[in-house]
Amino acid sequence: MARIVKDGEIAGYSDDKGNRIIGVPAFADRFEVSFAGSNNELHIGQRANLTNTRILFDSSNSKVSIGDHSIYRGVIRASHGGCVHIGKRLVVTLNCYISAFEGQTVTIGDDCMFATNNEIRTDDAHPIFDRRTGARLNKSKSVTIGNHVWLAAQTAVWKGADIGDGCMIGRNSFVNSAIPPHCLAAGTPASVIREEIVWDRTHLGMTAPYAYAHSSELPKPVWGDAPSTTAEEPPPVGKPSNVLFGWIRRYRTAAAMAALIAAYLLADEVMAIAEIMYP
Repeated sequence: MARIVKDGEIAGYSDDKGNRIIGVPAFADRFEVSFAGSNNELHIGQRANLTNTRILFDSSNSKVSIGDHSIYRGVIRASHGGCVHIGKRLVVTLNCYISAFEGQTVTIGDDCMFATNNEIRTDDAHPIFDRRTGARLNKSKSVTIGNHVWLAAQTAVWKGADIGDGCMIGRNSFVNSAIPPHCLAAGTPASVIREEIVWDRTHLGMTAPYAYAHSSELPKPVWGDAPSTTAEEPPPVGKPSNVLFGWIRRYRTAAAMAALIAAYLLADEVMAIAEIMYP
């Protein structure tokens, strides 16, 4: 029979079957851990927030780790040597389901953002066999999600998926293969729609100035953004004042800022001289 460990019993938990919990969440509400086997381990990082969360060890020899400053809401299941490793600063909006069975691993990088009702699995939950030979057809496979990956609502990431750093996966997509870094992918099965993208956690409509035409307008650099000196990246556009402050956000050293301000103040004089020399 499974042993249920709830909020107030988490700190320092261990039992006679070798199951243990290392660390405690900074905030926990309706959080519980179930141990049905032996030699299972849960590691909770610093400042983790676990709300409406159940972690289920259905058999033995499995590990689950949740990184520092991560916010998880949902279910994690690990069984028969399956492992789940979640990096730092993951944010789950609601109802994420992760399962790692049959010795396979789900690996999630740092700084990821998952929307509502996402499902991540190394398995199909039930076995399928060839009717004539009896051979197993749907073997479990590990799943890898890189750093700074955004999963939109109701996205399923299935066995064999390998999502590169900086990707965004569209709503209701089904991913079961490799997606290169910095790609926008969507569909069933998911395919690449656009390459060389970056995304930011800034919430449109909730963060001033509430609209953005260029990444330079964000209060801090975008994760994984290309260097501003590349030829492909257009300079800030718009009103002269917006252009000035856009460049200031890019080049934050005191010397660079001073030079930009001086150039801006002299711009009218330079234009006047140009008009005289080249009427």
